[in-house]
Amino acid sequence: MKNLFEISGELERTLRELETYCNDNQTDELPDELADRLIINQDELADKLDAYYHVITQIKAEREALKAYKKSIVDRVGAKDKALQSNIERLSNLMMVAVDKFGEERKNGNKFFKLPTVSVNLTASKAVKVLDEGIIPNEFIKTKITESVDKTAIKNKLKAGEAVPGAEMEEGWNIGFR
Repeated sequence: MKNLFEISGELERTLRELETYCNDNQTDELPDELADRLIINQDELADKLDAYYHVITQIKAEREALKAYKKSIVDRVGAKDKALQSNIERLSNLMMVAVDKFGEERKNGNKFFKLPTVSVNLTASKAVKVLDEGIIPNEFIKTKITESVDKTAIKNKLKAGEAVPGAEMEEGWNIGFR
């Protein structure tokens, strides 16, 4: 079967031959041979475009299935990671209780328990626990500013004929199916 480029090329050649024939013979009537080739090429093009449409539809479906599969894997990995983190925290808490209860105290007040391969240390620490963000004074609030290019505003300026340094309108085509 011919590919899309071959069909398009044949169709264009047939249209040029048809134009030349009509100009040379001062007529608008199609000769049967060119009319038949035109119909065949258009039918081949329609068949090929239909086949491409079905392939694109199938590929899109495969992508959606892959996205769903990826999400399920991410969800499972996330759940496994959360379970492992929970195990680490639970075991660490049990170790802290044991070292606090049975460990030796250092001069600075921290405790430790010496094992053959490692020393388990219990060190005092302090961390801020925010109880209600809504009542924290503004002096303790950090503001994060993110910058991004407003392509919609740039597009509107360019459409209005105004220049925008560092940007230009790029024209292209999108394919759609109904």
